Parts: sequence; structure tokens; C-alpha cells
Amino acid sequence: LIFMTSNVGAQQAQRYRERFGRGWRRWLGLAPKGEAALLEQVLHERFEPEWLNRIDRILVFERVDERWLDALLEIELDKLDQRLARQGRSLHLEPSARAWLCREHDVRFGARALARRIRTELEPAIAECLLAEPSTTRLLCTCNLDRLQVTPHSW
Repeated sequence: LIFMTSNVGAQQAQRYRERFGRGWRRWLGLAPKGEAALLEQVLHERFEPEWLNRIDRILVFERVDERWLDALLEIELDKLDQRLARQGRSLHLEPSARAWLCREHDVRFGARALARRIRTELEPAIAECLLAEPSTTRLLCTCNLDRLQVTPHSW
């Protein structure tokens, strides 16, 4: 099983979507439906048929809009919780911390931006707490002054 990713056709798809965000298409409430066909056309322009014939399935990138952020955050936090559980630790995030991690979501970058924010903002805050209090097993994450703060917690 081999997975390949490509940005081939991303600009064309973006322009296609933008046409539905203005003018008569927007007024009629039409949604873009031909994006997959557009991307397939771009693939055929870019790659030889012999190579494309070896691909069994092509999945089109779906933008991650804000309604999916909580679910994606849970997935990323579950991964982090598993790592912490191996050390006998657990983490709880207050709603303010969750909101901070999901802030300023840009649909162009999908879920990677959320995972990156956890890696660059939450994990260092956890490390600071554990360096200050190595015996801590229960951690609480809050957002304080536009910064994530992790502290020992008992519940």
C-alpha cells in the first residue's frame, strides 16, 4: 500500500471554488461539484497515462473547516494522551486552552496547522511544567494572557 500526495491542480481547484463564492453562483446557492473532474484533467495533463493507470484510487483533498476542529483536536490530544499515559501522566484542557489551540484556523492548511500548534505551543508548556515539577502525574492546561500554561492538577 503506497500513499502519495501532490499539490497538482490545487491552484486550479482554488480558482474553481472561488467562482462559487461570488456572482450568480453564490446568489443561487450553488456548490462546486466538478472539482474531482477538474483535478483528474490536470493530472492527465501533467502525468503520462501509463503512470496514472497504475494508481488505483485518487482522493481529493477536503478542506477542514471549523466544524471539524473539535474532532481533530480530540484526535491529536488522544495521541498526546497515549504518550503521557506511558509515563503514568494525564492531561486535561480547559475550554480556554482548546479555543486557543483552534484559533485562527486557515482552511488552506488543513489539520497540519492544528498538529503543529500542539507541537509548538502545548508540548513545550507540558515540558516546562514537568521540568519544574517532575513528579507531577496530573496536568491542567489553561490559556492565560494569550499563552498556554500547564500546571500540576489534582482532581
